[in-house]
Amino acid sequence: MSRLRKTLAGAAQPVQTSAPAPMRRVLAGGRRGEEVVLPVLGRVWIELPGARAWQEMEAAVRREMHRLEVGELGIETAAQYEAERALRVLAMSVRDADHHDVAFGSLEDWGELADNDVIIPAWHAFEDVRERLDPVTTELSAEDAIAIGVAVKKNDPSLLRAFGVVKLSAWLASMGSLLLSAATPSSPSSASPSES
Repeated sequence: MSRLRKTLAGAAQPVQTSAPAPMRRVLAGGRRGEEVVLPVLGRVWIELPGARAWQEMEAAVRREMHRLEVGELGIETAAQYEAERALRVLAMSVRDADHHDVAFGSLEDWGELADNDVIIPAWHAFEDVRERLDPVTTELSAEDAIAIGVAVKKNDPSLLRAFGVVKLSAWLASMGSLLLSAATPSSPSSASPSES
């Protein structure tokens, strides 16, 4: 074997280190969550799911909606999708307050719970924990909101990209009702005489 082949063969071996990779150190730091008290249920731990778990949950929601023949996500089906998503998120995220590895209830348990006085507060508690602990769900500053509005009026895609997905999403969410009312076509009775 040539010296080059020996060198290349040696270079192909992974470098062994005694220290864990940086991501492993972060993951070992513990779960992201908080203890909360929910009506009827009492003390629980609400844990934020990781990206992989969230993707799997979203796929499961789509499969269930397909199985139930609900149709594609749209204005008419949004409530059914959200209800299914809420049940799955709660089954995944609400944990025993003293034993975080133990789910508070299964998906079937949450699905059998027809009491909105329990499900809705649990969903709101999850959203509150997510807002506090998830760095992606930050408030949009007034300055950013104005600057994004200016970039939209200028129709400047490169400037809009500079704000990033998180800020643009927050801006769109804050503008939702205005955007929907502006996108609604006018009725024939409100058309001007020149349009008739």
